[in-house]
Amino acid sequence: MAYIIAVNPNILSETGMPAGALVTGTCLAAAFGCILMGVVANLPFALASGMGLNAFFAYTVVLQMGVPWEVALTAVFVEGIIFIVLSVSGVREAVVNAIPKNMKLAVTGGIGIFIALIGLVNSGIVIGDQATLIKMGRFTPAVIITCVGLIIIAVLDKKRVKGSILFGIVVSSLLAWAFAFINPEYAQKLGIYLPGGLFKFESLAPIAGKIDLGYVLHPTNIGGF
Repeated sequence: MAYIIAVNPNILSETGMPAGALVTGTCLAAAFGCILMGVVANLPFALASGMGLNAFFAYTVVLQMGVPWEVALTAVFVEGIIFIVLSVSGVREAVVNAIPKNMKLAVTGGIGIFIALIGLVNSGIVIGDQATLIKMGRFTPAVIITCVGLIIIAVLDKKRVKGSILFGIVVSSLLAWAFAFINPEYAQKLGIYLPGGLFKFESLAPIAGKIDLGYVLHPTNIGGF
């Protein structure tokens, strides 16, 4: 689950939100959720930001629909309150149970393909094309690193090694650093940066409390969300 610390900020930062603050927020949200699940529910479940909805938030709602990220975050806040009410009242469970199993599996697979496509595009393995929608990209350092990471994860997962995804991320990160040291121009292309040193705690101030309930709850905007 540790990969979310890197992936979630990387996706959400496309909206203009500071990546450093997003890393802090992702870590704190996961810590709070896991502690709450253990202390209150006494269940061995790990909670963190879900992949899929964050991509929908960034690429569809903000970038495609043109909704400011502050307004989109407010909509997520309102959605969370509604979801809590539905969960406590039992409505959420009834709705989930009413959905056929095949549809649940199809939705899961569809979200997985959607996330995989985003990863392939961000890594440069595939790029946009007007004629065929997508096509193979060029053989760049980012593509090499991605392929190496995927191969490592696949091999370790096949051998049932625990933490296979984390090992793949670590090796890919070290390989990216090696490329950056060989050619500093790759540092920016690969998203490698040291904000003020090797260790630094980024404040949540740039993204915390940025809500606009007046806009989201306005009658003319409710239908859009």
